[in-house]
Amino acid sequence: READQAALKQRGDSEVDLALAIHGEILLALCTRNVELLRAVFDEFVAGSALVKRSLMRLIVPLVRSQSAVLGKLMPVVAQFPEGSEDLAIRVIKTLALEGTAGGASRELVQSVFDMQKTRNLDARFIAAVANGLNRAEALEWIGKIVNLLDGKEITASIIKDFFIQVTMSGTGRPSALSPVELLVALHNNLGSEVSEEKAEAAIVLYAKASRDGATPAFNSNQFTVAINQLLAQNTIPPLVLKTVEIQHSVKNVAAGPAVSTLDNLVKKKFWEMGDKMTRAVSHGLAVFLPGTLALTKNIPRKPLKKIIAMEPRLSRAIYDYAMKMPPRDQDHYKWLIK
Repeated sequence: READQAALKQRGDSEVDLALAIHGEILLALCTRNVELLRAVFDEFVAGSALVKRSLMRLIVPLVRSQSAVLGKLMPVVAQFPEGSEDLAIRVIKTLALEGTAGGASRELVQSVFDMQKTRNLDARFIAAVANGLNRAEALEWIGKIVNLLDGKEITASIIKDFFIQVTMSGTGRPSALSPVELLVALHNNLGSEVSEEKAEAAIVLYAKASRDGATPAFNSNQFTVAINQLLAQNTIPPLVLKTVEIQHSVKNVAAGPAVSTLDNLVKKKFWEMGDKMTRAVSHGLAVFLPGTLALTKNIPRKPLKKIIAMEPRLSRAIYDYAMKMPPRDQDHYKWLIK
């Protein structure tokens, strides 16, 4: 009996959900004649079941495309979306951004979204939705807030990967906000203190996987080298640069050469004078790219060499074996370790 009642309830719920979905479709159809009715669609989304929400998320796209020419009427309604309908509002904004005449969000749309965000203290997903209409300064200002959205969920990772693609795409008569090299450099320099090291590393991985027409330009050898060289030429070198070359090696299956070259550059620049974070990053890099990094240890003074071995104990045996294969006259630098 209980099973029968549960089955009847489930069937009743499904019928109600279907009726609400049809009701939502009718509302959307009427919106083509009266944009103000879009308010009712947002209310329907908030009150609706998962089925209703899915239907509205799908069906809102053709409606928005049909109304994209009347942005001045559409955005004031969207700006007043009720709490709980954020996903639908973002879908509307994203659709409008993709319908831009120059292959990107218009300045009118971008400014409307900025005004919405400021007035209602909205999260960075709304700015990410108009990424293809941002200028360079705006992209650099918001990149940290957008990366900080990372929460371990695939849908958030997709938003951030799409942001990386959109800000590096140009349109008809419209340059990209950032070049692939500028974006990679910005991920090291412009995230801000609110973004954790874990999120910064995760963002680099996402960028390495964010493909545009099957390619990830900044992780192709030439542009990647340009970006890394820019970072190494800075007065303050971010330790994240070593994680980036490791990511390129693992995610893109690139040879260890660029990583060893980066470590060599840091040895020549006396990484041990750059603080513990950099020393820890170098010690990790030396261990990851063994045995190709062993020769670099000859140019690291004894005190910092002891420190990096303490940070990465697996280096101890590798360096010991390396030193023992040397002629006795060349072992002086490692005598303390051999003993």
